[in-house]
Amino acid sequence: MAEQGIPLIGPILNKIIGTRNERFVKKYTQKVTDINALEARTRELSDAQLREAVVGFRARHDKGEKIDAIMAEELADAIPLVPASGS
Repeated sequence: MAEQGIPLIGPILNKIIGTRNERFVKKYTQKVTDINALEARTRELSDAQLREAVVGFRARHDKGEKIDAIMAEELADAIPLVPASGS
C-alpha cells in the first residue's frame, strides 16, 4: 500500500504551522484564558443579575450576533452556577 502525502513536506509544515492538535490546543487555550479573565467579575453578580445576563445574551444572539463573539462572556457567567467538585 502506497503512503499518502509527501513525506518531506509534512514534517516541515508541522514545524512551521504546528500539528493539527497543536493548533486546536492553542485555539482553545485562548478561549479558556478569555473565560477565566471574566470569571472574577461574574462571581460578584447576584442571581438576579446572572439571570439578566442570560436574557441579554439570548437577545444579542437573536439579533444576529455570532455565538463565538459572546461565548466567553456566556461561559464565564455559567461558571458560578456549576458546583465545585467534591461539594
